[in-house]
Order: sequence, then structure tokens, then C-alpha cells
Amino acid sequence: MEERFEILLGEKIKNERLRLKLSLEELSKRIGFNNYQTLLQIEKGKRKKISMLELVKIAKALFLSVDNLINLNKEENHVLWRECTDFQKAVEFENQLKKFCSYYKELDYILDTNVEPYLPLSEGLINKLNYRNDYFDFSKNLADFIHKEYNLGDYPAFTLVEVLKERNILVFFFELGNVGSAASYLGDFGGAIILNKQNKPWRRSFDIGHELFHLLTWNHFSIAPDTKQIPERIETYANIFASNLLLPENSILNRLKKFGKIINSIQILHLSLNYKVSLEAMCWRLKNLGVIDDLLFNQTKDDPNLKKMYQHLFNDKYKEFSKMVPDQYFLKCINAYTEGRISKAKMGKYLMLNLIEVNKLFKELNIN
Repeated sequence: MEERFEILLGEKIKNERLRLKLSLEELSKRIGFNNYQTLLQIEKGKRKKISMLELVKIAKALFLSVDNLINLNKEENHVLWRECTDFQKAVEFENQLKKFCSYYKELDYILDTNVEPYLPLSEGLINKLNYRNDYFDFSKNLADFIHKEYNLGDYPAFTLVEVLKERNILVFFFELGNVGSAASYLGDFGGAIILNKQNKPWRRSFDIGHELFHLLTWNHFSIAPDTKQIPERIETYANIFASNLLLPENSILNRLKKFGKIINSIQILHLSLNYKVSLEAMCWRLKNLGVIDDLLFNQTKDDPNLKKMYQHLFNDKYKEFSKMVPDQYFLKCINAYTEGRISKAKMGKYLMLNLIEVNKLFKELNIN
């Protein structure tokens, strides 16, 4: 006999409350219930009538969309975190991400675009790339394969984000604080990456490459659902992949030929800017390629004056600005509104803006 909707919904609400480490009283207060008994009855499945307004309030209190809340039969993947330091706070960002992803899928339905979702690599292809059964070697092989498959060119950092858009991978910028440096997530909408907006801009390319490794190998590595911190060995593979992907060996060596036989710290800084990666990432890559010795590696990587110079030059060269939501998500919202398929209020919901903020945005974009 199938369980009643109310029982399943109650169990889900309780599970989400426990994930957020909230008491009945705390969540009841967030929702706006006068006492916790109301919520207790809902969690036990004893409330047979739950209004839409109550569902909206409950979902908002749990940082979910209503669709996330009532979709009881779908088994969701867990979010994989990098350098997570606050597991309780991380759940709020996870649910916020899932809300955006459900809205993205909803917009796809509204616009009838039927975008093909991103899928991780097949087990057969992973085994083919890992023919020596050595995951350090596999990470390099995978980077070479993706570099060619995605046609990333000599300077992958400049094309990677656009290529990921084409493959329906969403890149979000959240104010994560010290909760974590990045995260990845896979669902029926496609793939998603969260970057910490407070991280230095020159780290972003490497963070994206690192998280892409997890999306590509999502079904291969066995990671328990309640694990927020990915095992160190897998993170090492992801770092090797990102380094090889963003700093292709042939491209780097060809550029170095122009510097002559002797390489100095300023030339390494110049290379870092051209490849749009951090000074530290470039130092590690050159060391692993056997191009620089330990002395030059340490002198360059740890020089505070070089770091300041790099930061100034990077900011002057790129002047980056990052919206919270990806371009393809933002443009779907604009498209749906201009075609009259969603209201201004719904536009605000999708972008998590109030009416005043939506009006300001419309004025900036010259939208009626």
C-alpha cells in the first residue's frame, strides 16, 4: 500500500529540518506558525490539508522551492563540497542551489526550449582513459581528452566558461564566506558549479576546472550521500586535472621558448596573467613540468611583492564582475518575461529580487 502524500511530505520536511540542525521551535518561528505543534502535526503526516501558502512558507524557511519540497519521489544527488568548514551552513547554500536549478528547469519548460541536460562521462570512457589503472595518469589523460573534445585552445581559461554554458553546466557565484571554496551538483536540469564570490578572481579558473572533474566523473567515484568533504585522494586527482586542463603542456612549452633558456620570476608572473591562473598554480605547473627548480619555485610562489604586483595587474587587465546567477539562467528569465510568459513578480522570484530591485534592473536593461 502506497504511503499517503502527507506522510511522505512530513518525513521530507523533518529530514530537511534535521539537515539544517533546526529544532521544531526554530523552524516553526521561521515559517510563522504560532506554536511548534502545528509543524509537529505536519511532520507526522497528521495534517491532511496543507494550504499552498503554508507550503510556500515552509519551502522558503528550508531554502527550497515548492517544487523541491513536494517532489517526493525523486532521489536527489548530494552536493559535493570543496574545503567545507561549516556543514550546517552549507545545507542552506545547497538548498538555495537546488532552488535555482529547479527554477532553471521550470523556465526551460515555460520557454519550451528542451535543453539537453549535461551528463557525466560513461564508465566505459573512464576505463578507456584509465587504461593503466593509475588515477594520477588518468587525471592527465582526462584533461587532454576534454581539452580536445571541448576545443579549448591554447588558453583554456578564456573559453572554458562559454564551453560549459553550451553543455548546460551552470556556474553560480554565492557569498559563501568561509563555508567552502566551491561545490558541484548534478541533477535532471544538468550540472552546476558554485564558486565563492569572495575568493580571488584569479582562483576562479582553477576552481571551475577542479569542479568540472567532479561533474565528469560523478558516477565513477563512490562518495557517501552524507559526505560533504570529498576524500583527499579524489581532490588531488581533481587538482591534477585542473592544472593539466588550464595549462596544456605543449602550449606552455611553446610560450617558454620565447623567453630563452633562462626563466625568471617576472616571466612566470607574465605567464600567469596570460593563462588567467594564479601565480601559485603556474609555479606548481612549471615545477611539475621540470622547467623551474625548487629555489625559483619558492622565491616566486611566496614573494609578497610579486603577489601584490600580480593582483594589481590582474585587476587592471580583466576587471571582472560576476553576477550571482549564470548568463544562460539570467537570459532565460529575461526571455520568458519579454515573451509574456512570466510576470514581473515571477521574474523576481526566479532571480530572488524584490519588486524594487526588479524595477531597477528593468530600468538598467531598458526593459518595459
